[in-house]
Amino acid sequence: MANEHFVNIAVPPLKQLYTYKVPDGEELTIGSGLNISFGRQKKFGYVIEEVEKDKIPEQTLSQIKTLSLEQEIFSCFLPEQLSFFRWISNYYCYPLSEVIETALPRPISSKIEKFIKVVKEPEKKLTGKIQQQVFEKIKNSDTPLDYSSLTKEFKNVSVAIRALKEKGLIEISEKRKERDKINQLQAPNWAKRE
Repeated sequence: MANEHFVNIAVPPLKQLYTYKVPDGEELTIGSGLNISFGRQKKFGYVIEEVEKDKIPEQTLSQIKTLSLEQEIFSCFLPEQLSFFRWISNYYCYPLSEVIETALPRPISSKIEKFIKVVKEPEKKLTGKIQQQVFEKIKNSDTPLDYSSLTKEFKNVSVAIRALKEKGLIEISEKRKERDKINQLQAPNWAKRE
């Protein structure tokens, strides 16, 4: 059996580090940022350190989740910067995850947007007024509809969307929100590496 590989991940805004198992044959470097399963949610976290299996308490070992690396992984900061982030965290008694989040440009911690499109027509009339209205709204859109626009327009839309998805009438896709203007900015000449 291959040597098991574990990492500690900082999850903003929490103070504690969380241990995850890296899939066999995969590598993650300190400073990587990725989406992780966190209870029932998806959260963005930063790889802080590698952890040896024998340093993990036996009762905790069975509860550790394996990371899914079938996603975009970001290089958020250099491993050399971590000691500075730790110093700030200790000096100001502030969570390491929040120090990192504050130090990084905003686009790195971008949001994931959900888009919905119709994949087939219902075979019989939909039950519920909101289900019918939501389906018609999605159907009449030329492009996949942004989930957040539906939540602003309809109350309790998540129940209707879940029902439509279970019936196989709609498809929900996720897309990382476009990076804003900071990506397009050029560094001043004095800051460029030669």
